[in-house]
Amino acid sequence: MKKLNRRGYMTVEIIIASVIAFSIAFFLIEITMKLVDVTDNEYADTNFMTDKALIITNVKKYVEDYLDDVKSDGDPRVNFTCSGNKCTAQSESNAYLGLYIQNNSIIVENNDGTLYSKEVDSRVKVNSLTGSNNGDYIYFQIKCTNIFSDEDYNINIVIYNG
Repeated sequence: MKKLNRRGYMTVEIIIASVIAFSIAFFLIEITMKLVDVTDNEYADTNFMTDKALIITNVKKYVEDYLDDVKSDGDPRVNFTCSGNKCTAQSESNAYLGLYIQNNSIIVENNDGTLYSKEVDSRVKVNSLTGSNNGDYIYFQIKCTNIFSDEDYNINIVIYNG
């Protein structure tokens, strides 16, 4: 058998050290990527919760104000319709209120123009808006998704109309 000289031992040591260094680097990169994913998702969740609270509060406020104004004007009936990511309410006295999505924003408007507009965080995509008027309640559902995960983010707004 042939004995390794000093240069042979150094070559083996360099190869082993390189393998160990590569393993450590790969492990550190993998941990960093997992932490970045978790951090991005938590950041998107936190921003969306803030956006969701603002959207619910303001949409409820403007719809309730509209309903109160219509009732104070003596209008007995409001025609409520939803189609194609837009929900509208029209009273007999032509008082109008619209809720729709456009360019990842939630917009509330009336006869005078835009009352409220909120752009949702860019990590969340607004997909659709649906609504219905069931008895004493008006219901809106805004479907959203996080672009980085499969998690669904929905905004459900229920407004008492009694």
